[in-house]
Amino acid sequence: MRVHLTIIALVLSFANAFAQDLKPSFESYARLGEYLGRNGGKWVATNPNYDSTQKYSAYEFEMNFFWDTERLMLWDSVTVRFKGLDYLSWISTWRWHPGMKEVEYTSHGPEGRLISGITRITNDTTFITTDKLFQPDGQFKELKDENFIVSENTHRNISYEKKDGKWEVQGSYVWKRKS
Repeated sequence: MRVHLTIIALVLSFANAFAQDLKPSFESYARLGEYLGRNGGKWVATNPNYDSTQKYSAYEFEMNFFWDTERLMLWDSVTVRFKGLDYLSWISTWRWHPGMKEVEYTSHGPEGRLISGITRITNDTTFITTDKLFQPDGQFKELKDENFIVSENTHRNISYEKKDGKWEVQGSYVWKRKS
């Protein structure tokens, strides 16, 4: 019996330590905000699935980050570029919740769509956002974005959607900082 209790205590201790590692500190959140917002905060990624024969196939995506040091929020607007059209698609914020000690993510999209979730900073080069995309009628999808800082001016991400209980890759992008 004592051996079982010791094993359970060790497992719970390990699980608690692992969970603590997944919760970001305010300092790691501030470093991320400063990194994304640095030098004007403009990031561009080409669409690897671009189809020039399709009128509404996006060839490029642009994110414009602003690290708001007064409100301790990270702002972002996403523009999708098509042939002859730039479309502002999403406006997002990340904010540090001082009570929950986590980074909350909210994004407002076309026709009243809303994304809401949490961003976890797992180490100095990786941050993962898990969220739900709500449609105007209340239906939703579960999404996840894994983001990897490659260098001062490059990061990449892999986007997933949960289908039948499993994460399926929806896309992968390499983001370059523009001056």
